[in-house]
Amino acid sequence: MKKANIRRIKFSNFYSFKNETEVFFTAEDKYSSEKSSWNLIESKTLGGEKILPVTVFYGANASGKSNLLQAFKCFSSLLNRKDKKSPKMPYRPFALSKNQPSNAEIEFILNDDRYCYAISHDNTAILSEKLFYYPTVSGKEKVIFERIPTKFSSADPRISEIVKNEINDHISTRQDVLALEILRIREIEPFNNVYKFFDNLGGPNEDYMNIGKVLHNDAELKQKVVDLLKYADIGICDIETKKIESKKDDKILDFEAKLKRLFGEFSEDIEFELTKAGLDGDTNVEYHYEFKHNCDGKDDFLLHPSQESRGTTQYLNFLMQFLPAFVNGGLFVIDEPSHLHSILLQDLIKLFHNSRINKAGAQLIFTTHDVSIMIPENLRRDEIWFVEKDGNTGISDAYPLSIFNDIRKGYDYSKGYLQGKFGGIPFLGNIDKLQSIQMGDENGKKKIVSE
Repeated sequence: MKKANIRRIKFSNFYSFKNETEVFFTAEDKYSSEKSSWNLIESKTLGGEKILPVTVFYGANASGKSNLLQAFKCFSSLLNRKDKKSPKMPYRPFALSKNQPSNAEIEFILNDDRYCYAISHDNTAILSEKLFYYPTVSGKEKVIFERIPTKFSSADPRISEIVKNEINDHISTRQDVLALEILRIREIEPFNNVYKFFDNLGGPNEDYMNIGKVLHNDAELKQKVVDLLKYADIGICDIETKKIESKKDDKILDFEAKLKRLFGEFSEDIEFELTKAGLDGDTNVEYHYEFKHNCDGKDDFLLHPSQESRGTTQYLNFLMQFLPAFVNGGLFVIDEPSHLHSILLQDLIKLFHNSRINKAGAQLIFTTHDVSIMIPENLRRDEIWFVEKDGNTGISDAYPLSIFNDIRKGYDYSKGYLQGKFGGIPFLGNIDKLQSIQMGDENGKKKIVSE
């Protein structure tokens, strides 16, 4: 699976989002002339509509930004349940709506095929599940399959009567399992790719790849990473890698063989994980890497990744996943890249915006408190969203900067945001209020504090 993008997501009764909330990741035509050189993602199934390569969410602490990103992961959290004994459902409703179902719907594009997947569930069962697609640009959606708790139906010729009966038999006793998961196990397309889309949906993870192995075996990627680390001016001038091999113990080989026999239908997945970790074959293979500093020939030295700053290792991790995605396609949902300097974050955004770099239309969605990047030079106004929580009800809401019509071209978004023009910021009162809290009660009466 290569090109993957999200057009919109809609959800309700999920964490602090009680009401139906819908977020679009498409470009608004009225802003497209502001930065004509920026990359906008096209698809044959969208007609003239284009997807934004970057979307960023701002909001105060506890406003619901992270909850919003969790809505993307609610789909993957419901996967991989078929062979488990009724694990607890990942049901996270609004605090005052625990007797109501959580609902989520996501419209996405895989290799120019446009789909929409909708689910509804409570703490015990999948109440409804539906997958449909758009066969033409302007045509109505066409249902691929539908499911209510114990009834699965489909007119799609790719789903045989045997498979329908299998799914109905399974969900009659396991209402907490998705029909999509069963279709994936049967390796029927496009369901395998749709399943992988949700299984991989989420942000970059440091365990996603064996960084040492990838750098050791891909000289071209390594050089690009090194060049960008040099550009970042963090003192790194090269990365040295080393491959270390050792004979596997017979007990380990026997254990791996037993795993593949016991989990026969997942043997390819087991083999993939072993290969990714460098544990395939009859030998143990370890890949080590270190960062080289001061490449002047006499004062250079090497540092293990654990000796580098958290920001450096996070930046490397992003580069290792973003750079291949610019060639092959990719979707990244990140909650607060907090360890990155503002300038490095700006540079990452520029990589996604650059049409000569981001050739495959990789898409970045993230939350941040970093107001310094909220300027027209970095972000289009339709790429900026705000999340705000009602202090009385505890209900979160999300809305785009583009709903504010009185913003002139070139306006400093960050200044307006800090002034409270767009909402989504904390209101703490003045310093006198803070002083009264520190020194005593609100009326200035000092509290007795034991020492």
